Amino acid sequence: MISSVRAVTVGWENDDDCAQSARGQDRVGDDVGMTPSRRVGPGAVALLLSSAFAAVAVLVELRGAGGDTRALMELHDLVGHTAHEALVAIDTLTDLLSLTIVAAVTLLGLLLASRRRDAVFFVVSVAGVWLFNPVIKDLFQRPRPDLWPSPMPASEFSFPSGHAANTAALVVAIVLALPAGRWRMRASIVGVAAMIVVAFSQLALGVHYPSDILAGWLWAGAWVACVWGGTQPRVALLTQAGRSR
Repeated sequence: MISSVRAVTVGWENDDDCAQSARGQDRVGDDVGMTPSRRVGPGAVALLLSSAFAAVAVLVELRGAGGDTRALMELHDLVGHTAHEALVAIDTLTDLLSLTIVAAVTLLGLLLASRRRDAVFFVVSVAGVWLFNPVIKDLFQRPRPDLWPSPMPASEFSFPSGHAANTAALVVAIVLALPAGRWRMRASIVGVAAMIVVAFSQLALGVHYPSDILAGWLWAGAWVACVWGGTQPRVALLTQAGRSR
């Protein structure tokens, strides 16, 4: 998800960069006999991810937790009880308080760099997911797995996963707020690794179904992509092949 959202942000930085990139692509196309590449905008990404979230939600409502339960049981048998302390520690380190500290440091950096547009994007993206995810949980009211005693207290409902959605929103927002280049690539790698670790801990602890995790990622990605499209400058995000010059 991170790589797909990051990939479509090429040329989104500002109008001048976009125009230069388009002219460069035209020249390359002229030299090698190729047409300019197509790009999709954040609206298309948001639509794709939200449609996938809707599909997962429908499957959960229609089919229940059969496949999810089998996956949790197999993972539980594989991990056992020996790693519970480490998994609980991961859960604690990635709760909303810890994520808020990371978000505050990121926002401060954006403000100190006078990147107000990116700061607005970051706040709306992250805060929106963190505020609305409990509302979505109340709408679906999917009970948490009850396969074995939970080693820690948890809220009543599980769909979509708050840990997954909150972490994904923060990671994607940070990646998009960074300038394109080496730092954005490094943040993407670290962020994806963090999302995987968080997802594994939630599944191994038995507090979420796999579909909860997937739904959290999808809807958070859709929200951030939508906010990105609404806060960035209006630029041409679709280059038509063989357009007239």
